Order: sequence, then structure tokens, then C-alpha cells
Amino acid sequence: MEIIDLTLTINSSLHHYFEDPKIKLDGIKSIEKDGYSDYLLTTSMHTGTHIDGFAHMLNDRTHISNIPLQNFIGDAVVIDSFDDQIISVNRFKSNDIENKIVILRTNASVNNFFDYYNHHPVITLESANYLVEKKIKALGMNTPSPDHSPYLVHKLLLSNNILLFENLTNLSNLPLNKSIEIIALPLKIEADSSPARIIARIKD
Repeated sequence: MEIIDLTLTINSSLHHYFEDPKIKLDGIKSIEKDGYSDYLLTTSMHTGTHIDGFAHMLNDRTHISNIPLQNFIGDAVVIDSFDDQIISVNRFKSNDIENKIVILRTNASVNNFFDYYNHHPVITLESANYLVEKKIKALGMNTPSPDHSPYLVHKLLLSNNILLFENLTNLSNLPLNKSIEIIALPLKIEADSSPARIIARIKD
């Protein structure tokens, strides 16, 4: 069984949303001086590969640590939308997505930092309503968000118990002709959202 890592590496140069603080990862103890090694990480919950929990944009006090684990694991469908800046509902209707994790591959690239955060592809509100209708478990994408302010797509999906897996990477390595399982585990943290290690298992 092949395993593909969809997670960005956390380090001090990791890109971040312009309104969030810069991530810091510092060595605070060393083998040479202290006899052991330790690091201090300072980050928002939304830097790098992460999961948006229900409390992120809703008046909801559910910490991501209290969301059932089965919400983070499931069979996946990969949808290509390389040519779309606005992703219409037709992209989703041509796939069997019901009760699955939907992984959206777009043309977004962190090589253009400004465009990645300000002009990334988005899905329409009609598309979001269709995802709700099909009761998908989660929407994952290689972008920082499925929409822009005022974040109506965010709010619609989260209010219908659909998690968001953002800033994924290595999506080009996912095959279209094989069964895929996504495992996306957040930290067990009392916060709205969480950094996560997200992998795809390619079934034989």
C-alpha cells in the first residue's frame, strides 16, 4: 500500500496568511549545552497544512479536540480543476462524492506568494450547497481557503459539519484511477482548528 504525504513541512520559513503572525521554530536546548534537545514552536492554528474546525468561523464552542475521529478519516475523491479560477458545481456533479472526502487539485502555487493568498481559485456558493447536499465529510485543497471574504462558503460548509483541509501539497501525486483513503489527524488541542499531518493511502 502506497502512502503519500499531503502535508507541508513546518519550519521557520513556512509561508503564512498575511494577517497571521510569522511562524517561529527555535531550538531552545541542545545536546552540547544541555544534554538533550528541545524546540519551541509558535504558530497560529491556520499556518501550513491544517484543518478548519467548526468553531473557526461560527459561534460554536466545539474545540477541534472534541470532534469525533471518524470525521477526519474516509474514502476520497480527487477532482482536477487546474483551468478554473472559479470552480462551478459541474466539477463536482461529474463525480461520486457522497459521504466522501473531496480533494480539489487547483493551479494554486506558493511560488507566487501574493496570488496564493489573494487570488487563489475558489468554489461557488452553488458548489458548496451541492457538497452539503451530498453530505461530504470534508473538503481538502491545495489552497489556503475555498473562498474569500466574507467567507460564505466557509460558513456554509462548517455549519453543516464539513471540515476543511487547507494548504495541502503533493496532490499531483494522487492517482485518479485507484481507491484513496485520507487520514487527517489534528492535534488534540482545545482550539478552533489545528495543524495536521494529512496523508493519503492508495489502496491496491
